[in-house]
Amino acid sequence: KLSDDASQVLIRMTFGDLSFEPERLSASLLKYATPDRSVPPPVRVWWTKEVFRLIKNGINQRSLNMPVAVQAYRNVFWRTLANGLLHEGTGGTEDPSTAAAFDEFHDVLSRFMVMAIEHHNQSVTGHAPIAVIASSKKANADDIDQCQWYKEIDSLFLARKDITARAEKDDAFAAFGNLICAWAVKRKTRKALKKAMVRVVDLCESADAASKLSSMQDVLQAYRELQNMPDDWDILGMVTNKKTYGKQTTLQCTLPPGAEPGMQIQVRNPNTGAMISVLVPDGARAGQTIRFPIEEKGVAKGLKMDDGDTDNLIHKKELTDPASQAFFQELLNKTFKRIYTRDRRGLRVPDSLQLVGVTYVANDQNWAEYTKRRDQVKKERPNCRWMPVCGKKPLTTVAIEELGDSLGWSLPKLDTSLNEAWLWHGTSAAGAEGITSEDFCVDLAGTNAGTLYGRGVYLAEACSKSDEYATEDADDIRHLLLVRSTLGNVRYVDDIQPDVDNLVQSCTMDGAFFDSVLGDREKTRKTYREFIVYDDDQAYPSYILRYKRVNNS
Repeated sequence: KLSDDASQVLIRMTFGDLSFEPERLSASLLKYATPDRSVPPPVRVWWTKEVFRLIKNGINQRSLNMPVAVQAYRNVFWRTLANGLLHEGTGGTEDPSTAAAFDEFHDVLSRFMVMAIEHHNQSVTGHAPIAVIASSKKANADDIDQCQWYKEIDSLFLARKDITARAEKDDAFAAFGNLICAWAVKRKTRKALKKAMVRVVDLCESADAASKLSSMQDVLQAYRELQNMPDDWDILGMVTNKKTYGKQTTLQCTLPPGAEPGMQIQVRNPNTGAMISVLVPDGARAGQTIRFPIEEKGVAKGLKMDDGDTDNLIHKKELTDPASQAFFQELLNKTFKRIYTRDRRGLRVPDSLQLVGVTYVANDQNWAEYTKRRDQVKKERPNCRWMPVCGKKPLTTVAIEELGDSLGWSLPKLDTSLNEAWLWHGTSAAGAEGITSEDFCVDLAGTNAGTLYGRGVYLAEACSKSDEYATEDADDIRHLLLVRSTLGNVRYVDDIQPDVDNLVQSCTMDGAFFDSVLGDREKTRKTYREFIVYDDDQAYPSYILRYKRVNNS
């Protein structure tokens, strides 16, 4: 009901008076910019235009009252303002100049966003020590999704996208991306840096565009150092190819009559209503209430994701250069033995293995778990010597030392003080994909019956031994993994029938002296030596080798 003069005075007062309550200001702006029967259309239209003019002039003069304007970050305000400007109070009919109004509105909103980002930049980076110390007291300090400044600015990007449907990148994208990066570098935690990379790549819609931001290189360097990543890992490529997982939940149920340890029983998943099969654990009895872990679809098997973290950064790169191909072919040749075991189930031993292709695996979460366990072994055992009782060093180690860089290519150096070694593992195509995307999955629960050396990750020094477990695909191609493994203190075993439970406990119980087992079947059966680790964090699958068996006769 206000006259033009009165409304103009009120608008100028609200924008100029810092003592005006922000909530009342927001409510006033929305009320007069929203179709409301209590406000005559001419007043509503004028009010909307006047608000837009003040914002535009304030941006042009860089004198917009930011503490008050912050209250207008709500995307509903900008949607309402756009609607009021473009429909001119004509009952929903668009004005003929809508296209021009859209352009002007988009430009004003974009410039407003840059100023808003600059305003927050003072608190995120300009006053970083105080801001960081204060925020570190909060449990979600490293979760950018919970940062108020991020949510406010991100809502502006969402509003602009919904209102204008214009996707071209401008100064606001770069400013926001650099602000996110600056915040992450100040926090310098894995969670903050990782979240920042994921958000900036999503914002820029490509790793290439994200890499051009001035602050992104600082984030990449900080993350590489924090994670002790190999220098040749393409971190932004890993972000682009990230795998997002669900979360593991638990199901509580009462065991039915007749339930016994080791028995599979059917229970209903309360989340989906479907019946699922679960294994009754050791020591459980009928009538007892038990909690079962349920891996919902998309749960990271074998990985130990941090709380609230559902993204694993992954990049798999094909090695096509002749030098790497020659190296891996020669490694296959040098670690091949033409020895038959019953695990071939009657099939003949091939004459050799012919390399088809090699994939280099960069798996962020798996690598983090591997290096953490490796550092733990190093702390507990400063110098793990290769004991004379273990005999010769692994065949793969000898072969790699002989090859060196003679072919113009070589593998990363290992920490010999931890008996770190390259070893083989044979699997199927699906197994190779699953293990390298997630991890080996060692189930130490229950009995070790039916396993020669217990439940663990079985590795071999001879590729021909691992070849026994590599199943072919439709094109007769098989898969071997070249695994980086921390053996630590190695327990040597040459018993024909070893005490399995004793072996496992000697490596897994609290205060255990050993970290792995060397099963010498070469001595007892004239076949092969095998290496077993009972913690999947001691094995990192670095390369996938695709190959074919060669039979000359």
